[in-house]
Amino acid sequence: MLGRHFAWPRAKAASGAAQPQRRPRTGHAAWHAAALALGMVLASGCAQMGAMTGMGKPAASKAPPDWMISPPADTDEAMYGVGEGLDVGTATRLALRDVASKLRVSVSGSVRNQVSEANGRVDTSASSSMLSEIQKTEFRQYNLVQSAPSPAGVFALVKVDRQAFLNDTRDRIQRMGLLTSQLLGGSANGNALDKYIALQRSRPLLASQQGLFLMFKPQDLKPDDRSRQSALQRQLADADAAASKVVVQVSAAAEDADVRGVLASMLSEQGLRVSEQASASQGVLDVVAPVQVSKFGQDTIVRLSAKLTLKDNRGAVLGSREHLVTAASRSDAKMARQQAVIKLQQDLKGMGLLPALGIQPVSVQASQQ
Repeated sequence: MLGRHFAWPRAKAASGAAQPQRRPRTGHAAWHAAALALGMVLASGCAQMGAMTGMGKPAASKAPPDWMISPPADTDEAMYGVGEGLDVGTATRLALRDVASKLRVSVSGSVRNQVSEANGRVDTSASSSMLSEIQKTEFRQYNLVQSAPSPAGVFALVKVDRQAFLNDTRDRIQRMGLLTSQLLGGSANGNALDKYIALQRSRPLLASQQGLFLMFKPQDLKPDDRSRQSALQRQLADADAAASKVVVQVSAAAEDADVRGVLASMLSEQGLRVSEQASASQGVLDVVAPVQVSKFGQDTIVRLSAKLTLKDNRGAVLGSREHLVTAASRSDAKMARQQAVIKLQQDLKGMGLLPALGIQPVSVQASQQ
Protein backbone atom coordinates (compact mmCIF):
# COMPACT_ATOMS: atom_id res chain seq x y z
CA MET A 1 0.00 0.00 0.00
CA LEU A 2 2.82 2.41 0.83
CA GLY A 3 4.41 1.82 -2.53
CA ARG A 4 1.31 3.13 -4.22
CA HIS A 5 1.51 6.54 -2.51
CA PHE A 6 5.18 7.16 -1.64
CA ALA A 7 8.36 6.85 -3.66
CA TRP A 8 11.58 6.11 -1.82
CA PRO A 9 14.34 8.60 -2.65
CA ARG A 10 16.88 7.43 -5.12
CA ALA A 11 20.51 7.08 -4.24
CA LYS A 12 22.85 9.84 -5.35
CA ALA A 13 24.38 9.27 -8.71
CA ALA A 14 27.97 8.28 -8.69
CA SER A 15 30.59 10.94 -9.03
CA GLY A 16 31.04 11.87 -12.57
CA ALA A 17 27.76 10.35 -13.60
CA ALA A 18 25.67 12.35 -15.98
CA GLN A 19 23.27 14.78 -14.22
CA PRO A 20 19.70 15.08 -15.49
CA GLN A 21 19.09 18.24 -17.47
CA ARG A 22 17.06 20.92 -15.58
CA ARG A 23 13.93 22.43 -17.12
CA PRO A 24 14.47 26.08 -18.03
CA ARG A 25 12.74 28.63 -15.69
CA THR A 26 10.52 30.12 -18.33
CA GLY A 27 7.94 32.88 -17.14
CA HIS A 28 9.65 33.49 -13.75
CA ALA A 29 10.23 37.20 -14.40
CA ALA A 30 6.60 37.73 -15.45
CA TRP A 31 5.33 35.96 -12.32
CA HIS A 32 7.57 38.09 -10.10
CA ALA A 33 6.29 41.30 -11.70
CA ALA A 34 2.64 40.24 -11.23
CA ALA A 35 3.23 39.38 -7.57
CA LEU A 36 4.87 42.75 -7.00
CA ALA A 37 1.94 44.59 -8.59
CA LEU A 38 -0.58 42.63 -6.48
CA GLY A 39 1.35 43.51 -3.31
CA MET A 40 1.23 47.20 -4.19
CA VAL A 41 -2.53 47.04 -4.73
CA LEU A 42 -3.07 45.28 -1.38
CA ALA A 43 -0.84 47.76 0.40
CA SER A 44 -2.78 50.65 -1.12
CA GLY A 45 -6.10 49.09 -0.05
CA CYS A 46 -4.88 48.55 3.52
CA ALA A 47 -3.74 52.17 3.69
CA GLN A 48 -7.18 53.38 2.58
CA MET A 49 -8.90 51.02 5.04
CA GLY A 50 -6.64 52.25 7.81
CA ALA A 51 -7.63 55.85 7.08
CA MET A 52 -11.32 54.90 7.12
CA THR A 53 -11.18 52.86 10.33
CA GLY A 54 -8.76 55.02 12.25
CA MET A 55 -5.82 52.60 11.89
CA GLY A 56 -2.57 53.91 10.65
CA LYS A 57 -2.36 57.66 10.24
CA PRO A 58 -5.42 59.26 11.96
CA ALA A 59 -7.88 61.45 10.03
CA ALA A 60 -8.30 65.14 10.86
CA SER A 61 -9.50 65.69 14.45
CA LYS A 62 -13.11 66.82 15.07
CA ALA A 63 -12.85 67.49 18.79
CA PRO A 64 -15.18 70.23 20.11
CA PRO A 65 -13.60 73.69 19.92
CA ASP A 66 -13.04 75.69 23.10
CA TRP A 67 -16.11 77.88 22.50
CA MET A 68 -18.27 74.71 22.34
CA ILE A 69 -17.03 73.49 25.72
CA SER A 70 -17.02 76.93 27.38
CA PRO A 71 -19.37 79.34 25.54
CA PRO A 72 -19.04 83.07 26.22
CA ALA A 73 -20.82 84.28 29.34
CA ASP A 74 -24.16 86.06 28.89
CA THR A 75 -24.19 89.83 29.31
CA ASP A 76 -26.85 92.55 29.49
CA GLU A 77 -26.51 92.89 25.72
CA ALA A 78 -26.18 89.32 24.49
CA MET A 79 -27.02 85.69 25.28
CA TYR A 80 -25.04 82.76 23.88
CA GLY A 81 -25.89 79.17 23.06
CA VAL A 82 -24.23 76.17 21.40
CA GLY A 83 -25.56 73.26 19.40
CA GLU A 84 -24.51 70.33 17.23
CA GLY A 85 -26.47 69.09 14.22
CA LEU A 86 -26.26 67.43 10.84
CA ASP A 87 -25.91 70.80 9.10
CA VAL A 88 -25.47 74.47 9.95
CA GLY A 89 -29.21 75.15 10.01
CA THR A 90 -29.96 72.32 12.43
CA ALA A 91 -27.00 73.20 14.67
CA THR A 92 -28.12 76.85 14.75
CA ARG A 93 -31.67 75.92 15.78
CA LEU A 94 -30.33 73.69 18.55
CA ALA A 95 -28.03 76.48 19.72
CA LEU A 96 -31.04 78.83 19.95
CA ARG A 97 -32.87 76.14 21.87
CA ASP A 98 -29.92 76.06 24.25
CA VAL A 99 -30.30 79.81 24.87
CA ALA A 100 -34.03 79.40 25.52
CA SER A 101 -33.44 76.43 27.83
CA LYS A 102 -31.01 78.36 30.01
CA LEU A 103 -33.42 81.28 30.16
CA ARG A 104 -36.32 79.06 31.19
CA VAL A 105 -34.31 77.36 33.90
CA SER A 106 -33.35 80.72 35.40
CA VAL A 107 -36.95 81.96 35.26
CA SER A 108 -38.60 78.77 36.55
CA GLY A 109 -37.30 79.34 40.07
CA SER A 110 -38.88 82.78 40.09
CA VAL A 111 -42.16 81.35 38.82
CA ARG A 112 -42.39 79.01 41.79
CA ASN A 113 -42.01 81.99 44.10
CA GLN A 114 -44.95 83.70 42.35
CA VAL A 115 -47.43 80.89 43.10
CA SER A 116 -50.00 82.24 45.55
CA GLU A 117 -51.90 80.43 48.29
CA ALA A 118 -55.56 81.06 48.88
CA ASN A 119 -58.07 79.30 51.14
CA GLY A 120 -55.42 76.80 52.21
CA ARG A 121 -54.80 75.54 48.68
CA VAL A 122 -51.99 76.23 46.23
CA ASP A 123 -53.17 78.02 43.11
CA THR A 124 -51.11 76.37 40.35
CA SER A 125 -53.07 77.82 37.43
CA ALA A 126 -51.02 81.02 37.49
CA SER A 127 -47.79 79.03 37.59
CA SER A 128 -48.95 76.89 34.67
CA SER A 129 -49.86 79.95 32.57
CA MET A 130 -46.53 81.64 33.32
CA LEU A 131 -44.49 78.58 32.40
CA SER A 132 -46.58 77.99 29.28
CA GLU A 133 -45.86 81.50 28.04
CA ILE A 134 -42.14 81.17 28.81
CA GLN A 135 -42.07 77.91 26.81
CA LYS A 136 -42.99 79.93 23.70
CA THR A 137 -39.76 81.92 23.86
CA GLU A 138 -38.47 82.75 20.38
CA PHE A 139 -35.51 84.80 19.18
CA ARG A 140 -35.84 86.83 16.01
CA GLN A 141 -32.52 88.67 16.09
CA TYR A 142 -29.40 86.53 16.41
CA ASN A 143 -26.07 85.83 14.69
CA LEU A 144 -24.15 82.65 13.95
CA VAL A 145 -20.82 83.59 15.53
CA GLN A 146 -18.82 80.38 15.03
CA SER A 147 -19.16 77.00 13.32
CA ALA A 148 -16.86 74.00 12.99
CA PRO A 149 -17.00 70.39 11.74
CA SER A 150 -18.18 67.86 14.32
CA PRO A 151 -18.54 64.05 14.42
CA ALA A 152 -22.28 64.48 13.91
CA GLY A 153 -21.98 67.25 11.32
CA VAL A 154 -21.50 70.81 12.58
CA PHE A 155 -20.87 72.64 15.85
CA ALA A 156 -22.51 76.10 16.12
CA LEU A 157 -22.28 79.08 18.45
CA VAL A 158 -25.02 81.72 18.30
CA LYS A 159 -25.31 85.17 19.82
CA VAL A 160 -28.80 86.51 20.62
CA ASP A 161 -29.41 90.24 20.82
CA ARG A 162 -30.82 90.41 24.34
CA GLN A 163 -32.12 93.97 24.10
CA ALA A 164 -34.01 93.14 20.89
CA PHE A 165 -35.47 90.08 22.65
CA LEU A 166 -36.62 92.24 25.56
CA ASN A 167 -38.25 94.69 23.14
CA ASP A 168 -40.16 91.80 21.54
CA THR A 169 -41.22 90.69 25.02
CA ARG A 170 -42.47 94.21 25.77
CA ASP A 171 -44.62 94.05 22.64
CA ARG A 172 -46.17 90.78 23.79
CA ILE A 173 -46.90 92.24 27.24
CA GLN A 174 -48.44 95.33 25.69
CA ARG A 175 -50.80 93.35 23.46
CA MET A 176 -51.93 91.21 26.41
CA GLY A 177 -52.39 94.35 28.49
CA LEU A 178 -54.64 95.94 25.86
CA LEU A 179 -56.89 92.87 25.71
CA THR A 180 -57.01 92.72 29.51
CA SER A 181 -58.05 96.38 29.69
CA GLN A 182 -60.85 95.75 27.20
CA LEU A 183 -62.19 92.82 29.24
CA LEU A 184 -62.04 94.65 32.54
CA GLY A 185 -63.34 97.88 31.06
CA GLY A 186 -66.51 96.11 29.93
CA SER A 187 -67.35 95.20 33.53
CA ALA A 188 -66.46 98.57 35.06
CA ASN A 189 -70.13 99.51 35.45
CA GLY A 190 -71.28 96.02 36.45
CA ASN A 191 -71.84 94.52 39.87
CA ALA A 192 -69.44 92.38 41.87
CA LEU A 193 -70.36 89.24 39.93
CA ASP A 194 -69.67 90.90 36.55
CA LYS A 195 -66.26 92.08 37.76
CA TYR A 196 -65.45 88.68 39.23
CA ILE A 197 -66.16 86.93 35.94
CA ALA A 198 -64.14 89.48 33.93
CA LEU A 199 -61.15 89.15 36.27
CA GLN A 200 -61.24 85.35 36.30
CA ARG A 201 -61.50 85.20 32.51
CA SER A 202 -58.46 87.50 32.37
CA ARG A 203 -56.34 85.36 34.68
CA PRO A 204 -54.42 83.57 31.88
CA LEU A 205 -53.51 86.98 30.42
CA LEU A 206 -52.48 88.34 33.82
CA ALA A 207 -50.39 85.28 34.65
CA SER A 208 -48.72 85.28 31.24
CA GLN A 209 -47.73 88.92 31.61
CA GLN A 210 -46.44 88.15 35.07
CA GLY A 211 -44.28 85.37 33.64
CA LEU A 212 -42.94 87.53 30.82
CA PHE A 213 -41.86 90.22 33.27
CA LEU A 214 -39.62 87.61 34.90
CA MET A 215 -37.48 87.74 31.75
CA PHE A 216 -36.35 91.21 32.81
CA LYS A 217 -33.63 92.03 35.29
CA PRO A 218 -34.33 95.02 37.58
CA GLN A 219 -31.96 97.19 35.55
CA ASP A 220 -33.82 96.28 32.33
CA LEU A 221 -37.10 97.85 33.45
CA LYS A 222 -37.96 101.20 31.92
CA PRO A 223 -40.47 103.64 33.49
CA ASP A 224 -43.26 102.32 31.22
CA ASP A 225 -42.37 98.75 32.22
CA ARG A 226 -42.59 99.60 35.91
CA SER A 227 -45.92 101.34 35.39
CA ARG A 228 -47.36 98.33 33.56
CA GLN A 229 -45.98 95.98 36.21
CA SER A 230 -47.64 98.00 38.98
CA ALA A 231 -50.98 97.94 37.16
CA LEU A 232 -50.59 94.19 36.69
CA GLN A 233 -50.03 93.66 40.41
CA ARG A 234 -53.19 95.64 41.19
CA GLN A 235 -55.22 93.56 38.74
CA LEU A 236 -53.90 90.32 40.22
CA ALA A 237 -54.79 91.55 43.71
CA ASP A 238 -58.29 92.49 42.50
CA ALA A 239 -58.72 89.03 40.97
CA ASP A 240 -57.78 87.39 44.27
CA ALA A 241 -60.16 89.59 46.27
CA ALA A 242 -63.08 89.61 43.82
CA ALA A 243 -64.65 86.33 44.97
CA SER A 244 -65.24 87.51 48.52
CA LYS A 245 -67.47 90.32 47.23
CA VAL A 246 -69.80 88.03 45.27
CA VAL A 247 -73.05 86.60 46.64
CA VAL A 248 -74.92 83.99 44.60
CA GLN A 249 -78.21 82.25 45.18
CA VAL A 250 -78.29 78.58 44.12
CA SER A 251 -81.79 77.65 43.03
CA ALA A 252 -82.97 74.05 42.56
CA ALA A 253 -86.08 71.91 42.99
CA ALA A 254 -86.32 69.69 46.05
CA GLU A 255 -85.48 66.54 44.05
CA ASP A 256 -82.24 68.18 42.85
CA ALA A 257 -81.04 69.20 46.30
CA ASP A 258 -78.07 66.83 46.04
CA VAL A 259 -76.72 68.57 42.92
CA ARG A 260 -77.48 71.96 44.44
CA GLY A 261 -75.31 70.98 47.41
CA VAL A 262 -72.43 70.15 45.08
CA LEU A 263 -72.63 73.60 43.42
CA ALA A 264 -73.02 75.48 46.70
CA SER A 265 -69.96 73.73 48.09
CA MET A 266 -67.98 74.50 44.95
CA LEU A 267 -68.87 78.20 45.11
CA SER A 268 -67.80 78.36 48.75
CA GLU A 269 -64.49 76.67 48.00
CA GLN A 270 -63.78 79.38 45.43
CA GLY A 271 -64.45 82.08 48.03
CA LEU A 272 -67.93 83.12 46.84
CA ARG A 273 -70.79 83.43 49.32
CA VAL A 274 -74.06 81.54 48.90
CA SER A 275 -77.38 83.10 49.87
CA GLU A 276 -80.86 81.67 50.18
CA GLN A 277 -82.41 84.95 49.03
CA ALA A 278 -82.15 86.38 45.54
CA SER A 279 -82.50 89.95 46.84
CA ALA A 280 -79.21 89.67 48.71
CA SER A 281 -77.26 88.28 45.75
CA GLN A 282 -75.70 89.63 42.55
CA GLY A 283 -76.71 86.55 40.61
CA VAL A 284 -78.66 83.30 40.58
CA LEU A 285 -77.35 79.85 39.67
CA ASP A 286 -80.23 77.70 38.45
CA VAL A 287 -79.74 73.95 38.78
CA VAL A 288 -81.95 71.44 36.96
CA ALA A 289 -80.88 67.77 37.17
CA PRO A 290 -83.42 65.21 35.88
CA VAL A 291 -82.50 61.54 35.52
CA GLN A 292 -83.40 58.71 33.18
CA VAL A 293 -83.53 55.26 34.73
CA SER A 294 -83.12 51.97 32.86
CA LYS A 295 -82.29 48.34 33.65
CA PHE A 296 -79.46 46.23 32.27
CA GLY A 297 -79.57 42.74 33.71
CA GLN A 298 -79.40 43.14 37.47
CA ASP A 299 -78.00 46.69 37.25
CA THR A 300 -80.01 49.87 37.55
CA ILE A 301 -78.62 52.52 35.18
CA VAL A 302 -79.09 56.23 35.91
CA ARG A 303 -78.34 58.92 33.34
CA LEU A 304 -78.08 62.28 35.10
CA SER A 305 -78.43 65.45 33.04
CA ALA A 306 -77.40 68.50 35.07
CA LYS A 307 -78.05 71.84 33.42
CA LEU A 308 -76.41 74.81 35.15
CA THR A 309 -77.37 78.37 34.25
CA LEU A 310 -75.85 81.48 35.83
CA LYS A 311 -77.85 84.72 35.57
CA ASP A 312 -77.19 88.19 36.89
CA ASN A 313 -79.71 89.97 39.11
CA ARG A 314 -81.33 91.47 36.02
CA GLY A 315 -82.04 88.03 34.59
CA ALA A 316 -79.43 88.12 31.82
CA VAL A 317 -77.73 84.77 31.21
CA LEU A 318 -73.98 84.95 31.94
CA GLY A 319 -73.19 81.32 31.29
CA SER A 320 -74.87 77.95 30.80
CA ARG A 321 -73.72 74.37 30.39
CA GLU A 322 -75.21 70.88 30.54
CA HIS A 323 -73.35 67.93 32.07
CA LEU A 324 -74.25 64.31 31.38
CA VAL A 325 -73.20 61.59 33.84
CA THR A 326 -74.05 57.88 33.90
CA ALA A 327 -73.78 55.53 36.88
CA ALA A 328 -75.02 52.06 37.80
CA SER A 329 -75.98 50.20 40.94
CA ARG A 330 -77.00 46.67 41.83
CA SER A 331 -79.16 48.18 44.55
CA ASP A 332 -81.65 50.70 43.19
CA ALA A 333 -82.04 54.00 41.32
CA LYS A 334 -81.38 56.03 44.46
CA MET A 335 -77.97 54.49 44.96
CA ALA A 336 -77.18 54.85 41.26
CA ARG A 337 -78.05 58.57 41.43
CA GLN A 338 -75.73 59.02 44.40
CA GLN A 339 -72.90 57.54 42.35
CA ALA A 340 -73.78 59.82 39.45
CA VAL A 341 -73.69 62.90 41.69
CA ILE A 342 -70.25 61.90 42.97
CA LYS A 343 -69.00 61.60 39.39
CA LEU A 344 -70.54 64.97 38.55
CA GLN A 345 -68.75 66.60 41.48
CA GLN A 346 -65.41 65.17 40.32
CA ASP A 347 -66.01 66.38 36.75
CA LEU A 348 -66.93 69.90 37.85
CA LYS A 349 -63.87 70.25 40.07
CA GLY A 350 -61.67 69.07 37.24
CA MET A 351 -63.07 71.77 34.96
CA GLY A 352 -63.04 74.66 37.39
CA LEU A 353 -65.98 76.83 38.39
CA LEU A 354 -66.39 79.16 35.41
CA PRO A 355 -65.78 76.54 32.68
CA ALA A 356 -68.28 74.29 34.47
CA LEU A 357 -70.81 77.11 34.02
CA GLY A 358 -69.93 77.53 30.33
CA ILE A 359 -67.73 80.61 30.85
CA GLN A 360 -64.32 80.13 29.28
CA PRO A 361 -61.13 82.04 30.14
CA VAL A 362 -59.64 84.23 27.43
CA SER A 363 -57.02 82.55 25.29
CA VAL A 364 -53.58 84.13 25.39
CA GLN A 365 -53.27 83.48 21.68
CA ALA A 366 -56.13 85.90 21.09
CA SER A 367 -53.89 88.76 22.25
CA GLN A 368 -51.21 87.90 19.69
CA GLN A 369 -53.48 88.07 16.65
